[in-house]
Amino acid sequence: KMATEELPGFLTPQVAQPLQRAAVSALAGQDSDQVAETLLAGWRTYSPQVRRDVVDGLASKPARIQMLLSAVEAGSVKRGDIERATKQLLLKHPTASLRQRATKLLGGDVSTNRAKVVVDYQDVLKLTGDASRGQQIFKKKCSICHRVGNVGHQVAPNLASVQNKSIADLLVAVLDPNREAQPNFNVYTVITLQGRVHNGIIATETASSLTLRRAEAKEDVILRTNIDELLSTGVSLMPEGLEKELSKQDLADVLNFVKTIKPQ
Repeated sequence: KMATEELPGFLTPQVAQPLQRAAVSALAGQDSDQVAETLLAGWRTYSPQVRRDVVDGLASKPARIQMLLSAVEAGSVKRGDIERATKQLLLKHPTASLRQRATKLLGGDVSTNRAKVVVDYQDVLKLTGDASRGQQIFKKKCSICHRVGNVGHQVAPNLASVQNKSIADLLVAVLDPNREAQPNFNVYTVITLQGRVHNGIIATETASSLTLRRAEAKEDVILRTNIDELLSTGVSLMPEGLEKELSKQDLADVLNFVKTIKPQ
């Protein structure tokens, strides 16, 4: 009770971001679904990073997701405020009613015909990419799952390992990430006995637990005795639909940057 009474006071712009983020994380860890209302109340005042944490915290429980989708429906949370990876998880949610509602609200943000998208974007290959501009786009759009040097989070494959791929191959990997996804980077969903839903790639397994890793290298350790269901979503951690947020020139720039990455 103390947490739900004291922590909302930290969710203001006057409080340092690390403390705001810690408060969001601690509130999200509470069992009460009233937490969703508390976290969404200050939405307009949150920075992008805090918003990302709030959405992440709401995505773990079906009742909270319903409140998030209601906020999207009402227009108080914009569809663009929800990261593509989270949208993809909501569109594949194990609860059918949630999946249907998410598809209705968010499904238009991703074209389901990825082969057509790849064909439509072939002229990216004719553009001259600028690696320094590409690096800025990488920081903004890719670094929550990819790390280069000291920028970003190591969740997805090391980009130095794709140097033998052509720009054409890389374009397909970005626009149609599930075409040749590596099994190690497929997303799994764990539903616990308490009804919490955790998503991510299986980072480590022991005799007694599973560790799921997701965007920003956030991890959840789940005891095997606490697993109700373990399901493969059948999709890569890399979300579809990135072309909705990047121009063709942006794509050419970021692909050019990726080709400059050297193994350390």
